[in-house]
Amino acid sequence: MIGEIKKEDYISAGNAQIGDDIILAVDFDGKVGAASKLYYDTTSFKTSEDVLKKRKAMNIIAKKHLANSSKDVSNGGIFGTMLQMVKYSNVGADVDITKIKIPPVLLKENYDLETYVQMYLTTSFLLTTPAHKREEMIQVFQEYGLDANLIGKIINDQNLLKINDGTESIEVIRF
Repeated sequence: MIGEIKKEDYISAGNAQIGDDIILAVDFDGKVGAASKLYYDTTSFKTSEDVLKKRKAMNIIAKKHLANSSKDVSNGGIFGTMLQMVKYSNVGADVDITKIKIPPVLLKENYDLETYVQMYLTTSFLLTTPAHKREEMIQVFQEYGLDANLIGKIINDQNLLKINDGTESIEVIRF
């Protein structure tokens, strides 16, 4: 448990709204996990206080009602987590792959985008937010030591994941 919030502050994974910005927040202070090259460990070498401080950003975002939806990046990686949010919310997503930042420690280990998006990322979150709340959300994450940036948009195309390179967009999966 990383904290408590009031029921009215709860952020569901199933409330992404058409037109929302998609934000990826990641703790860049991590390492490749001992158990798997697809596990990005941001916790085992830190104190509980350090881990809880970073995760507290989510409590602040919830209390300020900055997010429409949120999901921790889990076993499915960035895109698997995004597919869950899209499914739960009955919307689609268009993700700009050029906006996904890879932590420097992984770049030093020669990780590329294809591998990174498959990783289980501890202390990492996908969120959706109206454009007018985006900068405040990013600022909260930065204040708590997380890297956060805009990586895409929620679209009016149910159960569709698209990716783009900033100029051209392709359909990846419709389910």
